Amino acid sequence: MQVNVNVIAKETILELGKRNLLLTPENYSEVFDEIARKYGRTSQNSEKLQSYIAKLNKNLANDLRGRNVKSIEELLVFLISKANNIKDDNEDKKLLNDYNIICRKLLKEISQLPCKLTSDLSEKSLEKLNYPNAKTIEDIKNSWLDIDLEDSRMQVINIIKRLDIKADYDILEILKGIEEASSDVSDGFVCEKLAPSVAYSLTPSIANYINEEISEFCTSIQKEPKLLNGEKIAEQLKYLVEQRIDMDRAEISSSNKVLNEVLEEISAKIANILSMATNSQIKVKEIKKEIEGIKTEDKAMQVVRDRLVAIVASFEKEISTLKENTQRDSEVINTLKVKVQGLELEINKLREEVQVDFLTQLANKRQLEEKLRLAEESYQRYNINYSIAFFDIDHFKSINDTYGHAAGDAILAGLGTIILNHTRKLDCAGRYGGEEFMVILPHTQAEDAIKFAEKIRILVAEQKFLYKGKLISVKISGGVSDRKNYSTKEEFVEAVDKLLYAAKNAGRNNIQSAK
Repeated sequence: MQVNVNVIAKETILELGKRNLLLTPENYSEVFDEIARKYGRTSQNSEKLQSYIAKLNKNLANDLRGRNVKSIEELLVFLISKANNIKDDNEDKKLLNDYNIICRKLLKEISQLPCKLTSDLSEKSLEKLNYPNAKTIEDIKNSWLDIDLEDSRMQVINIIKRLDIKADYDILEILKGIEEASSDVSDGFVCEKLAPSVAYSLTPSIANYINEEISEFCTSIQKEPKLLNGEKIAEQLKYLVEQRIDMDRAEISSSNKVLNEVLEEISAKIANILSMATNSQIKVKEIKKEIEGIKTEDKAMQVVRDRLVAIVASFEKEISTLKENTQRDSEVINTLKVKVQGLELEINKLREEVQVDFLTQLANKRQLEEKLRLAEESYQRYNINYSIAFFDIDHFKSINDTYGHAAGDAILAGLGTIILNHTRKLDCAGRYGGEEFMVILPHTQAEDAIKFAEKIRILVAEQKFLYKGKLISVKISGGVSDRKNYSTKEEFVEAVDKLLYAAKNAGRNNIQSAK
């Protein structure tokens, strides 16, 4: 069965694309004839070509056989070249086709550049190249010759110089330089605007003093705002803000103490006044009684006696009023004292809550960092060694997924209780984050810290955690070391944390140490 012409036409177009040939009548006719011959069909052009070849003399026909002429146009080129005694080959045709491919590729790349003028012209040129002829090529050439980009080029060069970009006019290097320059300008502007606000936020709102560390930091960022773009600025700000809060808390606590002392003193004075008033009232009553007891027939003396009685009665009334007012003031003072004492209790409670993890009732990360700082100070000043232990619950995610997050919370609280019950008063145990715990062990060498960590691990492994009638088995892994083996506190903490994960990688339910 013969193949349909539409099938041959479709395959011809696909073949033109594969060969990177333009869809011109000449190329189409040539490839179409080739495909048609493959399927055993001949076109009208092919039949004409064969009839013309049959009319050639023997020498021309023999010469033509080795040239693979496929179209009437090629036959004409062959005959013209013979007539002009010019050697005919496919080099010119191949060269033109290569030029066409290069031009199309360049135009596609130019069309993607961020320049509307060249991008639009590239698109139009590509459309015209779909149907090439002498006129379209001439139009494309003239369009590109009419473009003048000198002003734009000079503007770009001036910007590059102004931003001090060393790029040797490589577009990617130029863009990278512009990005870095704009980033520096943006960061510097933000830091400059932010510096005064940061300094203000670090100024105590209640305390009337500022410590040297905060003062130096505020001065430095106001002189050089770009310091706010540093890598560890978030941690530094957090630490300084905590110091500022602590100063305000200390000031409140100090003020409450002073107020309580003032109230105590006032209360004592009022009590003294009440005592004096009571004594005075008794004496006045005695005087009044004595004056009233005076018996005389003398009219003048009677008048004097009555006046003295009235004066004493007036004194008695004033003393009584003073006593009543003083008693009321005493009650007010006592009420204020109770309120101040209550406020002190609330402040102490809040201070404890800020330093305690609500779930485990152990120290939170903030208090751990403070205790770690104090331990480090003792080590630096007096060479007092200390150890730390990290613990982490094995397969905690699996426990949450199996029993629920409430069960996970119960296990965290239970583990916190075990650790708290087996630490000394001078130790500090806390929740470091998630299911990870840290214990700071002052005056402790690595050997004793390992014993402590192993004890906690065994206790947890032997403990069955009960949740809603279900017994849940829990295991922990740990890392332990002491301070003297490391150069800095940061290196120390990081190393012990790595020991914890080494315990995880070693199969879990074990303690790893630097020993």
